[in-house]
Amino acid sequence: MMFKKRNIYYLIAFCIFSIILINFNSIHSQMIDLTKGAKKRMKQWREDLKRYPVPKGAIKLRKLFSFPSKELEEKGIYFYNAFWMCIDKDKNIYVLNQFGHRVLKFDKNGKFLKQIGKKGKGPGEFWLPSEISVDGKGHLFVEDDGNRRIQIFNSDGKYLGGFKCFKAIFSMVADKDGFIYTNPHSYDPQYPLIEVLNMKGELVRSFGKRLNFGNNTPNDVILTMSPNEELIVAWTRFDYLRKYSKDGKLLLEIKLKHKYVNEKSKINMKSKFIKGVRSFYETITNIYSTKNAIYVLITYPRIEILEFDNNFQLRKVFWAETGPQDLIRDFFVLEESNGQLLFYILRCFPKEKIEVFTIRKV
Repeated sequence: MMFKKRNIYYLIAFCIFSIILINFNSIHSQMIDLTKGAKKRMKQWREDLKRYPVPKGAIKLRKLFSFPSKELEEKGIYFYNAFWMCIDKDKNIYVLNQFGHRVLKFDKNGKFLKQIGKKGKGPGEFWLPSEISVDGKGHLFVEDDGNRRIQIFNSDGKYLGGFKCFKAIFSMVADKDGFIYTNPHSYDPQYPLIEVLNMKGELVRSFGKRLNFGNNTPNDVILTMSPNEELIVAWTRFDYLRKYSKDGKLLLEIKLKHKYVNEKSKINMKSKFIKGVRSFYETITNIYSTKNAIYVLITYPRIEILEFDNNFQLRKVFWAETGPQDLIRDFFVLEESNGQLLFYILRCFPKEKIEVFTIRKV
Protein backbone atom coordinates (compact mmCIF):
# COMPACT_ATOMS: atom_id res chain seq x y z
CA MET A 1 0.00 0.00 0.00
CA MET A 2 2.84 2.37 0.98
CA PHE A 3 4.64 1.49 -2.27
CA LYS A 4 1.55 2.44 -4.32
CA LYS A 5 1.23 5.76 -2.45
CA ARG A 6 4.87 6.53 -3.16
CA ASN A 7 4.34 5.80 -6.84
CA ILE A 8 1.37 8.18 -6.88
CA TYR A 9 3.44 10.88 -5.15
CA TYR A 10 6.27 10.36 -7.63
CA LEU A 11 3.79 10.56 -10.52
CA ILE A 12 2.26 13.80 -9.18
CA ALA A 13 5.72 15.29 -8.62
CA PHE A 14 6.76 14.28 -12.13
CA CYS A 15 3.65 15.90 -13.64
CA ILE A 16 4.21 19.13 -11.70
CA PHE A 17 7.86 19.21 -12.74
CA SER A 18 6.87 18.58 -16.38
CA ILE A 19 4.33 21.43 -16.31
CA ILE A 20 6.92 23.78 -14.78
CA LEU A 21 9.50 22.73 -17.37
CA ILE A 22 7.05 23.22 -20.24
CA ASN A 23 6.05 26.66 -18.95
CA PHE A 24 9.69 27.59 -18.42
CA ASN A 25 10.55 26.57 -21.97
CA SER A 26 7.53 28.48 -23.28
CA ILE A 27 8.48 31.64 -21.35
CA HIS A 28 12.11 31.22 -22.39
CA SER A 29 11.04 30.92 -26.04
CA GLN A 30 8.87 34.03 -25.72
CA MET A 31 11.79 35.93 -24.18
CA ILE A 32 14.01 34.85 -27.07
CA ASP A 33 11.32 35.98 -29.54
CA LEU A 34 11.02 39.36 -27.79
CA THR A 35 14.79 39.76 -27.83
CA LYS A 36 14.90 38.90 -31.51
CA GLY A 37 12.05 41.34 -32.16
CA ALA A 38 13.85 44.14 -30.30
CA LYS A 39 17.06 43.48 -32.21
CA LYS A 40 15.15 43.46 -35.48
CA ARG A 41 13.47 46.80 -34.67
CA MET A 42 16.81 48.29 -33.70
CA LYS A 43 18.39 47.15 -36.95
CA GLN A 44 15.48 48.50 -39.01
CA TRP A 45 15.57 51.82 -37.17
CA ARG A 46 19.27 52.27 -37.84
CA GLU A 47 18.74 51.50 -41.50
CA ASP A 48 15.85 54.00 -41.62
CA LEU A 49 18.00 56.72 -40.06
CA LYS A 50 20.25 56.40 -43.10
CA ARG A 51 17.39 55.98 -45.56
CA TYR A 52 15.60 59.08 -44.24
CA PRO A 53 18.38 61.49 -43.23
CA VAL A 54 17.89 64.82 -41.48
CA PRO A 55 16.66 67.30 -44.11
CA LYS A 56 19.21 69.84 -45.30
CA GLY A 57 18.97 73.07 -43.36
CA ALA A 58 16.91 71.48 -40.56
CA ILE A 59 17.30 73.12 -37.15
CA LYS A 60 18.19 70.89 -34.23
CA LEU A 61 16.20 71.38 -31.03
CA ARG A 62 17.69 71.43 -27.55
CA LYS A 63 15.84 70.22 -24.49
CA LEU A 64 15.17 72.75 -21.74
CA PHE A 65 13.28 70.75 -19.13
CA SER A 66 10.62 68.08 -18.63
CA PHE A 67 7.73 67.47 -16.24
CA PRO A 68 6.17 66.21 -14.06
CA SER A 69 9.18 66.27 -11.76
CA LYS A 70 10.35 63.29 -9.75
CA GLU A 71 9.06 64.98 -6.61
CA LEU A 72 5.58 65.30 -8.13
CA GLU A 73 5.60 61.68 -9.28
CA GLU A 74 6.44 60.57 -5.73
CA LYS A 75 3.35 62.47 -4.58
CA GLY A 76 1.15 60.62 -7.08
CA ILE A 77 1.15 63.25 -9.84
CA TYR A 78 2.35 61.18 -12.78
CA PHE A 79 1.27 60.31 -16.31
CA TYR A 80 -0.34 56.94 -16.97
CA ASN A 81 -1.03 56.26 -20.63
CA ALA A 82 -1.16 60.01 -21.28
CA PHE A 83 -1.77 60.34 -25.03
CA TRP A 84 -3.34 63.77 -25.48
CA MET A 85 -3.04 67.29 -24.11
CA CYS A 86 -4.31 70.80 -24.87
CA ILE A 87 -3.46 74.36 -23.88
CA ASP A 88 -5.85 77.20 -23.01
CA LYS A 89 -5.61 80.95 -23.70
CA ASP A 90 -3.81 81.47 -20.36
CA LYS A 91 -1.14 78.91 -21.38
CA ASN A 92 -2.31 76.30 -18.88
CA ILE A 93 -1.75 72.72 -20.02
CA TYR A 94 -4.26 69.89 -19.57
CA VAL A 95 -2.93 66.34 -19.89
CA LEU A 96 -5.34 63.44 -20.35
CA ASN A 97 -4.34 60.28 -18.47
CA GLN A 98 -6.29 57.42 -19.99
CA PHE A 99 -5.36 54.64 -17.55
CA GLY A 100 -5.21 57.11 -14.67
CA HIS A 101 -8.83 58.17 -15.43
CA ARG A 102 -8.06 61.83 -14.77
CA VAL A 103 -6.85 65.13 -16.21
CA LEU A 104 -3.78 66.87 -14.77
CA LYS A 105 -3.42 70.63 -15.12
CA PHE A 106 -0.04 72.43 -15.22
CA ASP A 107 1.21 75.89 -16.06
CA LYS A 108 3.61 76.34 -18.97
CA ASN A 109 6.62 75.89 -16.65
CA GLY A 110 5.46 72.48 -15.46
CA LYS A 111 4.06 73.62 -12.12
CA PHE A 112 1.20 71.34 -11.05
CA LEU A 113 -2.09 73.21 -10.59
CA LYS A 114 -4.97 70.77 -10.31
CA GLN A 115 -6.36 67.27 -10.83
CA ILE A 116 -9.69 67.02 -12.62
CA GLY A 117 -11.81 63.86 -12.31
CA LYS A 118 -11.21 60.38 -11.01
CA LYS A 119 -12.13 56.82 -11.90
CA GLY A 120 -15.87 56.20 -11.96
CA LYS A 121 -19.16 56.53 -13.80
CA GLY A 122 -20.69 59.56 -12.10
CA PRO A 123 -20.63 63.20 -13.18
CA GLY A 124 -17.06 64.47 -13.35
CA GLU A 125 -15.66 60.93 -13.24
CA PHE A 126 -13.94 59.06 -16.07
CA TRP A 127 -13.44 55.59 -17.41
CA LEU A 128 -10.65 55.37 -20.00
CA PRO A 129 -11.00 58.93 -21.37
CA SER A 130 -9.57 59.21 -24.86
CA GLU A 131 -9.61 62.82 -26.13
CA ILE A 132 -9.47 66.36 -24.77
CA SER A 133 -9.91 69.92 -26.06
CA VAL A 134 -10.49 73.43 -24.71
CA ASP A 135 -12.47 76.28 -26.30
CA GLY A 136 -11.84 80.03 -26.28
CA LYS A 137 -13.94 80.54 -23.14
CA GLY A 138 -11.98 78.02 -21.08
CA HIS A 139 -14.50 75.17 -21.34
CA LEU A 140 -12.71 71.83 -21.17
CA PHE A 141 -14.19 68.97 -23.22
CA VAL A 142 -13.23 65.40 -22.34
CA GLU A 143 -14.28 62.39 -24.39
CA ASP A 144 -15.03 59.86 -21.64
CA ASP A 145 -14.85 56.88 -23.94
CA GLY A 146 -15.47 54.12 -21.38
CA ASN A 147 -18.70 55.83 -20.31
CA ARG A 148 -19.67 56.70 -23.91
CA ARG A 149 -20.03 60.43 -23.31
CA ILE A 150 -18.37 63.82 -23.60
CA GLN A 151 -18.09 65.78 -20.35
CA ILE A 152 -17.64 69.55 -19.98
CA PHE A 153 -15.74 71.41 -17.22
CA ASN A 154 -14.69 74.97 -16.56
CA SER A 155 -11.02 75.92 -16.24
CA ASP A 156 -11.13 75.26 -12.47
CA GLY A 157 -12.27 71.70 -13.07
CA LYS A 158 -15.88 72.26 -12.06
CA TYR A 159 -18.27 69.86 -13.80
CA LEU A 160 -20.70 71.75 -16.05
CA GLY A 161 -22.52 68.91 -17.78
CA GLY A 162 -22.16 66.54 -20.68
CA PHE A 163 -23.94 64.32 -23.16
CA LYS A 164 -23.94 60.75 -24.40
CA CYS A 165 -21.85 60.01 -27.47
CA PHE A 166 -22.43 56.63 -29.11
CA LYS A 167 -20.12 57.15 -32.10
CA ALA A 168 -16.45 56.26 -32.00
CA ILE A 169 -14.53 59.53 -32.27
CA PHE A 170 -10.94 59.47 -33.44
CA SER A 171 -10.16 63.13 -32.70
CA MET A 172 -11.93 66.33 -31.73
CA VAL A 173 -11.26 70.04 -31.28
CA ALA A 174 -13.40 72.91 -29.96
CA ASP A 175 -13.68 76.39 -31.44
CA LYS A 176 -13.98 79.72 -29.59
CA ASP A 177 -17.76 79.40 -29.28
CA GLY A 178 -17.87 75.90 -27.80
CA PHE A 179 -18.76 73.95 -30.94
CA ILE A 180 -17.02 70.59 -31.08
CA TYR A 181 -15.53 69.40 -34.37
CA THR A 182 -15.15 65.62 -34.45
CA ASN A 183 -13.74 63.00 -36.80
CA PRO A 184 -16.02 59.93 -36.48
CA HIS A 185 -14.16 56.67 -37.01
CA SER A 186 -15.65 54.96 -40.08
CA TYR A 187 -14.62 52.62 -42.90
CA ASP A 188 -17.38 54.02 -45.11
CA PRO A 189 -15.80 56.39 -47.69
CA GLN A 190 -19.18 58.12 -48.15
CA TYR A 191 -19.51 59.06 -44.47
CA PRO A 192 -18.76 62.75 -43.68
CA LEU A 193 -15.22 63.40 -42.54
CA ILE A 194 -16.22 66.01 -39.94
CA GLU A 195 -19.26 66.26 -37.67
CA VAL A 196 -19.90 69.41 -35.61
CA LEU A 197 -21.72 69.16 -32.27
CA ASN A 198 -23.00 71.85 -29.92
CA MET A 199 -22.60 71.74 -26.14
CA LYS A 200 -25.76 69.66 -25.86
CA GLY A 201 -24.37 66.99 -28.17
CA GLU A 202 -26.70 67.90 -31.04
CA LEU A 203 -25.39 67.52 -34.58
CA VAL A 204 -25.13 71.02 -36.08
CA ARG A 205 -23.58 70.18 -39.45
CA SER A 206 -21.27 67.74 -41.19
CA PHE A 207 -18.87 68.19 -44.07
CA GLY A 208 -15.73 66.94 -45.79
CA LYS A 209 -15.00 64.16 -48.27
CA ARG A 210 -13.04 61.16 -47.13
CA LEU A 211 -10.15 59.73 -49.11
CA ASN A 212 -11.12 56.62 -51.03
CA PHE A 213 -8.52 54.15 -52.26
CA GLY A 214 -10.99 51.32 -52.83
CA ASN A 215 -9.86 49.22 -49.87
CA ASN A 216 -12.11 50.54 -47.07
CA THR A 217 -9.21 52.32 -45.43
CA PRO A 218 -10.24 54.20 -42.25
CA ASN A 219 -9.99 57.98 -42.69
CA ASP A 220 -8.63 58.79 -39.25
CA VAL A 221 -7.51 62.42 -39.09
CA ILE A 222 -6.06 64.77 -36.50
CA LEU A 223 -7.80 68.14 -36.07
CA THR A 224 -6.61 71.51 -34.87
CA MET A 225 -8.30 74.92 -34.88
CA SER A 226 -6.24 77.94 -35.89
CA PRO A 227 -6.52 81.21 -33.91
CA ASN A 228 -8.46 82.71 -36.84
CA GLU A 229 -10.94 79.82 -36.61
CA GLU A 230 -9.92 77.69 -39.57
CA LEU A 231 -9.99 73.91 -39.16
CA ILE A 232 -6.71 72.17 -40.10
CA VAL A 233 -6.92 68.46 -40.92
CA ALA A 234 -4.09 65.91 -41.28
CA TRP A 235 -4.37 62.20 -42.14
CA THR A 236 -2.54 59.86 -39.79
CA ARG A 237 -1.94 57.17 -42.45
CA PHE A 238 -1.52 59.29 -45.56
CA ASP A 239 0.21 62.44 -46.79
CA TYR A 240 -2.68 64.86 -47.14
CA LEU A 241 -3.38 68.15 -45.34
CA ARG A 242 -6.54 70.23 -45.63
CA LYS A 243 -7.90 73.52 -44.39
CA TYR A 244 -11.63 74.22 -43.92
CA SER A 245 -13.62 77.25 -42.88
CA LYS A 246 -15.80 76.85 -39.78
CA ASP A 247 -18.87 76.32 -41.95
CA GLY A 248 -17.21 73.47 -43.85
CA LYS A 249 -15.90 75.14 -47.01
CA LEU A 250 -12.73 73.50 -48.30
CA LEU A 251 -10.12 76.27 -48.48
CA LEU A 252 -6.96 74.35 -49.32
CA GLU A 253 -5.63 70.83 -49.81
CA ILE A 254 -2.03 69.74 -50.35
CA LYS A 255 -0.08 66.53 -50.57
CA LEU A 256 2.77 66.76 -48.09
CA LYS A 257 6.21 66.33 -49.65
CA HIS A 258 8.26 64.22 -47.26
CA LYS A 259 10.13 61.05 -48.23
CA TYR A 260 9.14 58.89 -45.26
CA VAL A 261 5.52 60.09 -45.22
CA ASN A 262 5.11 59.66 -48.99
CA GLU A 263 6.57 56.14 -49.08
CA LYS A 264 4.53 54.85 -46.15
CA SER A 265 1.40 56.52 -47.50
CA LYS A 266 1.74 54.58 -50.76
CA ILE A 267 2.07 51.33 -48.83
CA ASN A 268 -1.02 52.17 -46.75
CA MET A 269 -3.04 52.92 -49.91
CA LYS A 270 -2.43 49.38 -51.12
CA SER A 271 -3.00 47.70 -47.77
CA LYS A 272 -5.02 44.47 -47.93
CA PHE A 273 -6.38 42.03 -45.40
CA ILE A 274 -3.98 39.18 -44.60
CA LYS A 275 -5.64 36.47 -42.51
CA GLY A 276 -8.31 38.96 -41.52
CA VAL A 277 -5.82 41.60 -40.34
CA ARG A 278 -4.45 44.78 -41.89
CA SER A 279 -1.55 46.83 -40.61
CA PHE A 280 -0.74 50.45 -41.39
CA TYR A 281 2.23 52.73 -40.96
CA GLU A 282 1.68 55.97 -39.10
CA THR A 283 2.66 58.90 -41.31
CA ILE A 284 1.68 62.16 -39.58
CA THR A 285 1.50 61.96 -35.79
CA ASN A 286 -0.12 65.32 -35.05
CA ILE A 287 -0.63 68.94 -36.11
CA TYR A 288 -0.86 72.29 -34.33
CA SER A 289 -1.68 75.78 -35.51
CA THR A 290 -0.59 79.17 -34.15
CA LYS A 291 -1.31 82.67 -35.38
CA ASN A 292 1.75 82.65 -37.62
CA ALA A 293 2.27 79.02 -38.61
CA ILE A 294 1.00 75.46 -39.00
CA TYR A 295 3.18 72.75 -37.46
CA VAL A 296 3.22 69.09 -38.51
CA LEU A 297 4.73 66.43 -36.22
CA ILE A 298 6.45 63.32 -37.60
CA THR A 299 7.97 60.93 -35.05
CA TYR A 300 9.87 58.28 -37.02
CA PRO A 301 12.76 57.63 -37.35
CA ARG A 302 13.34 60.84 -35.38
CA ILE A 303 11.25 63.77 -34.19
CA GLU A 304 10.65 66.20 -37.06
CA ILE A 305 8.43 69.27 -36.79
CA LEU A 306 7.63 70.91 -40.11
CA GLU A 307 6.71 74.58 -40.01
CA PHE A 308 4.37 75.87 -42.74
CA ASP A 309 2.88 79.27 -43.35
CA ASN A 310 -0.91 79.55 -43.42
CA ASN A 311 -0.95 78.55 -47.11
CA PHE A 312 0.95 75.29 -46.43
CA GLN A 313 4.23 76.61 -47.82
CA LEU A 314 7.10 74.91 -45.98
CA ARG A 315 9.31 77.39 -44.13
CA LYS A 316 11.45 75.42 -41.65
CA VAL A 317 12.12 71.94 -40.31
CA PHE A 318 13.05 71.31 -36.68
CA TRP A 319 14.31 67.98 -35.40
CA ALA A 320 15.37 66.08 -32.28
CA GLU A 321 16.74 62.62 -31.69
CA THR A 322 14.58 59.78 -30.47
CA GLY A 323 14.82 55.98 -30.09
CA PRO A 324 13.30 53.06 -32.01
CA GLN A 325 10.77 52.23 -29.29
CA ASP A 326 9.84 55.77 -28.26
CA LEU A 327 6.15 56.60 -28.54
CA ILE A 328 5.11 60.22 -29.00
CA ARG A 329 1.51 61.29 -29.59
CA ASP A 330 0.89 64.97 -28.98
CA PHE A 331 2.63 68.36 -29.06
CA PHE A 332 2.06 72.08 -29.30
CA VAL A 333 4.19 75.15 -29.98
CA LEU A 334 4.29 78.37 -27.98
CA GLU A 335 5.44 81.55 -29.66
CA GLU A 336 6.79 83.73 -26.85
CA SER A 337 6.63 87.55 -26.95
CA ASN A 338 10.42 87.73 -27.42
CA GLY A 339 10.18 85.54 -30.52
CA GLN A 340 11.38 82.36 -28.83
CA LEU A 341 9.68 79.13 -29.90
CA LEU A 342 8.94 76.51 -27.26
CA PHE A 343 8.05 72.98 -28.41
CA TYR A 344 6.08 70.90 -25.88
CA ILE A 345 6.25 67.21 -26.80
CA LEU A 346 4.26 64.53 -24.94
CA ARG A 347 6.38 61.40 -24.71
CA CYS A 348 4.26 58.34 -23.90
CA PHE A 349 6.79 55.48 -23.82
CA PRO A 350 9.14 54.27 -22.39
CA LYS A 351 9.05 57.30 -20.08
CA GLU A 352 5.95 59.47 -19.71
CA LYS A 353 6.88 63.14 -19.63
CA ILE A 354 6.26 66.42 -21.37
CA GLU A 355 9.60 67.51 -22.77
CA VAL A 356 10.11 71.18 -23.63
CA PHE A 357 12.51 72.09 -26.43
CA THR A 358 13.72 75.26 -28.03
CA ILE A 359 16.06 76.07 -30.91
CA ARG A 360 19.64 75.02 -30.29
CA LYS A 361 22.04 77.94 -30.06
CA VAL A 362 24.82 77.83 -32.66
